Amino acid sequence: MRSAAFQIDRIFADEGVSGVFTACADRPAAAHLLRATRPGDAAVVRWVDRLRRNYDDVTNIIKTFMKQGVTVKTVIDGFTFERSTTEPVQKVVRDSLIAFMAAIVQRFEERVPSFSL
Repeated sequence: MRSAAFQIDRIFADEGVSGVFTACADRPAAAHLLRATRPGDAAVVRWVDRLRRNYDDVTNIIKTFMKQGVTVKTVIDGFTFERSTTEPVQKVVRDSLIAFMAAIVQRFEERVPSFSL
């Protein structure tokens, strides 16, 4: 499958399971993604909120991927997070961006009221 200029080999989707309430490792498809990726792979996500809507989990997941040699790419904004960045200022910018995006995801989720019908 070709989408957003990425060659997609497999799609992992947890239909009907909320990343608001359920950790990535506790969602079946997301847990499979975490186990299935290997060094040199890329995990392509629409945006970081698809990983989880919690600051600590999002930052930990992305850092875990990077430590394993897995690149994380976002479709919406075109960011690429990888461990090959070695220059200190570039690392700070990368890590700050990850932290900022994770904080926005959690903060937005906390501010949006839930409605039930």
